[in-house]
Amino acid sequence: MSNMSVVGGSRRKPVQRWLPRAWGALIRFPAHLKEADFWLIQAAIALVTIVHFGAEAVLVREPFMSLHHIPVILYILPIALASIRYGWEGGLLTSAWITLLVLPSMLLWHMQSYMWLGELARLAVVIAVGVTLASRVEIEARLRRRAEASEARFRTIFEAAGDAILVCTGQGTVVAANAATGTLFGVPDSNLLVGQHVSALVPSWKEAPLMRRDSSDGGVRGPARVSIRRGDGQELRAEVVVAVLPNGVGDEAFQMVLRDATAQEMREMGLRSLVRQVTQAQEDERARIARELHDDTLQALILLSREMEGVADACDEGSEHLRVHLRKMAALAGSTAEDLRRFSRDLRPSILDDLGLIPAIEWLTTDLGRRTGLDARFRAEGAARRLSSHVELALFRIAQEALRNVEKYASASTVEIVLTFESSGTTLKVTDNGAGFAVPATMDEFVHAGKLGLVGLKERASLVGGTLGVRSAPGQGTEVSVVVPA
Repeated sequence: MSNMSVVGGSRRKPVQRWLPRAWGALIRFPAHLKEADFWLIQAAIALVTIVHFGAEAVLVREPFMSLHHIPVILYILPIALASIRYGWEGGLLTSAWITLLVLPSMLLWHMQSYMWLGELARLAVVIAVGVTLASRVEIEARLRRRAEASEARFRTIFEAAGDAILVCTGQGTVVAANAATGTLFGVPDSNLLVGQHVSALVPSWKEAPLMRRDSSDGGVRGPARVSIRRGDGQELRAEVVVAVLPNGVGDEAFQMVLRDATAQEMREMGLRSLVRQVTQAQEDERARIARELHDDTLQALILLSREMEGVADACDEGSEHLRVHLRKMAALAGSTAEDLRRFSRDLRPSILDDLGLIPAIEWLTTDLGRRTGLDARFRAEGAARRLSSHVELALFRIAQEALRNVEKYASASTVEIVLTFESSGTTLKVTDNGAGFAVPATMDEFVHAGKLGLVGLKERASLVGGTLGVRSAPGQGTEVSVVVPA
């Protein structure tokens, strides 16, 4: 029973859909009587009907008798006109009207020998073609209305957007600009920007990653920071995202969405300056503590150890127990002095200031291998040179933190540090064969994952204009790299 209801319901749906439309077409019919197009279509129907009846009356004998059906075909013209002007209802009602006009010709001239069947078949073909045409016109009109509605919605969103939007040809000519663009670029009317070349507004518009050809980006490139030029000559910083818009003719237009980032960039510069000052203050304090430990505490411990050794040597033979204890205390003082020496070097190794980055990293690598038994290797590539003190310090701290992470978390057996000097900049890579991990997509995810050490490395790299990269996977080791431009 339920299946029959479903089938019956599906069969009634076309009727339920078309009957209201047909009834609506009849209700709207009187309104068309005042339109010139309606009477033009009626004149075409009348003209074809006259030709039809004339041909039926005259062409009743051979050799012209076979031509009498041609006027019936001409009825397609008014059906097409009605379909184009009034859509589905125009084509349907005109087809019904033509059917009524053709019926008398069948009664007058085509009743013998079943000739009316052929005439009726020809008329059915004409009506079918006309109705199909009307349906197609209706579909096209509906699609056009949807497209116009979508375009209107897009235009509303485009104009109301708070961010500046530029639509440009593949060659960079601006073809559309929303109201926010005029505000951003300091012009009274955004239409004044149409026709200009985008390079006059965004001088660095061709710089990577904005206009690179990369199929992996999904047609969207950015965000990136660029300089823009206002109408009054003032330059601002803006964040821009570029979206490629295929236009179907072999060229690619593109859309640029820009947001004023001047204030944000100033805040970021202030924050970076603050972080740089804090980092420098930390390094200065580390250097002071390391110097005081080395010059005062460490020297006092060494002196204490030697004095205890001297006292132990001066004890007579009857004080063997005291001599043993003194030697143990001297050894403990010496061990503590060694720990303080290593701690002092970790705080601020004098080798970095005296000899440079390469010997400092060699010392880090050797010390790690000696303490942990790891196969720790270091090599330098390219023409070695001294870098600025803050760059050398940043690279040393990054190598130091990376090696500390390997020692604590990686469970690795080998680690390699490669320092590469090139004309374009300096690259430091720390690679291990340890447990590895799943690399988060963003720095925020690094924070949420508790990998604050890597976040600190990124901040260290950014303070000297460098970029940090992390490559890893579970069971496949980790590579930490930092590139500092020259």
